[in-house]
Amino acid sequence: MTVFTKFDRILSIKWSRYYELIKRIRLSGIVALALEHCEDLNFMETSFDSDKRKILSVASHGSIFLSQLVLSAGVPLVIMLLSDDPVTKDNAREALNFHFNMWLYSVLLIIPAWLIIGLPFVALLGLVQLILPIFAILSSVTAPDTAFRYPFIFRPL
Repeated sequence: MTVFTKFDRILSIKWSRYYELIKRIRLSGIVALALEHCEDLNFMETSFDSDKRKILSVASHGSIFLSQLVLSAGVPLVIMLLSDDPVTKDNAREALNFHFNMWLYSVLLIIPAWLIIGLPFVALLGLVQLILPIFAILSSVTAPDTAFRYPFIFRPL
């Protein structure tokens, strides 16, 4: 290899680096120009309707009061599947987890309740099933930007 071919090779590498740099500058200029003209579309920030978030979160947590059947779990399931809002989805997922936990604890307490020793636990479960969703609803209304987390439950979802 002669000196000239080495020099040509080094020069072509340098020019290819400059060419890539020029391409990047052009591309960034195009992106900046596009963002300049589309600033009213808010690509970077996504905001959600606070009232809609409150209503759907309250519906998710309040569905436990409908019944102890599978029908009451359908409300948060539908909200979780159809909502675009991440906080609403988290609230619906947490409400579904609460439903599953209440069903699990109810099934586990059937045998001890028959033996009479489980009756205090059934009463405690009834209180928990009444009080915690009320706290969740109040939390959804007062702090709509954060999802409520039920204490002491398993989270399979």
